[in-house]
Amino acid sequence: MVRSIYCHFLEGRKCGIMGLQKKLKEAEQTMTNIKRTGVDRHRAKKIKKYLPLYCLMAFPLLHIFVLKIIPLFGVLISFERYRPTKGIFGSQWVGLDNFRSFFNSHYFELIFSNTLILSVLGLIISFPLSIIFALMLNEVRHQRFKKAVQMITYAPHFISVVVLVGVMQQIFDPTIGILQFFVGKEAASQILLMADPKYFRLLHIGSGVWQSIGWSSILYTASLSNVSVELYDAARVDGATLMQKIRNIDFPCLVPTISITLIMAIGGIMNTGFDKIYLMQNGTNINVSEVISTFVYKKGLLQADFGYSTAVGLFNSIINCIMIVGANFTVKKITGESMY
Repeated sequence: MVRSIYCHFLEGRKCGIMGLQKKLKEAEQTMTNIKRTGVDRHRAKKIKKYLPLYCLMAFPLLHIFVLKIIPLFGVLISFERYRPTKGIFGSQWVGLDNFRSFFNSHYFELIFSNTLILSVLGLIISFPLSIIFALMLNEVRHQRFKKAVQMITYAPHFISVVVLVGVMQQIFDPTIGILQFFVGKEAASQILLMADPKYFRLLHIGSGVWQSIGWSSILYTASLSNVSVELYDAARVDGATLMQKIRNIDFPCLVPTISITLIMAIGGIMNTGFDKIYLMQNGTNINVSEVISTFVYKKGLLQADFGYSTAVGLFNSIINCIMIVGANFTVKKITGESMY
């Protein structure tokens, strides 16, 4: 009798606990539904609020998708003996033959070294110069003079490469150029700067620095403008010199900007630019001016060897990808700043 009553008691207790658990689950489900409804309403309200911005963002995203993402399927051409009449999926598949042909050719060492030398020299010279220029500009206190310098140095960025090379050809022309005013007309006629291989890299990098130093310094100038005036006042009170201010105030504020721009610059280390090099190129300086971009143009468009030229371009892109990942990892370890 006692055992029977005890069993009924346990069974009732068990049913009560199960019922309580069921009610708790129902309550939790109800709260979850309420929260989800609230989140959905908040999300819909947020989307409605920023809908015009989403519409504006749709156009560049569409541009990237159509002109950047979809053409990636063309990479398949680098593994084929591509024929335009047969298309991508109808051309003969050759695997890595195009890459082997490029690596085994006598062009590989020449154009790879030329590309690397021009890119590295340009980075080593132009990158620190733009930072130094921004630091110098930051010390100018006469606003009119500062704005005049900015306008003069920013203007070359908007000059077309075709116009720039044309001006260089006129300036360094042995018959009508400025050299005849310094060394005489007879001596100037013997100096062919635009045709001499010794001066090609100097002219290419020098004109690039002249054209980009002002524009490249904009980000650094903007970063320096956000430095608190109180820091300069405190440094002045402590008797800090100009170099001490730059080392302890200006440069630390520039580190995040320098880190990002350096990563991007290293990521494009193999992109020397096609336009100016091709316009400055001629038969006498081709041994130092032939780079990957001009080689791809000649092989692909002039000789219609699309598979081979695409393989060379893909190799160039892979190198850039490896460089940007490596640069991002290294800069993150050193400064703590990174792109991702």
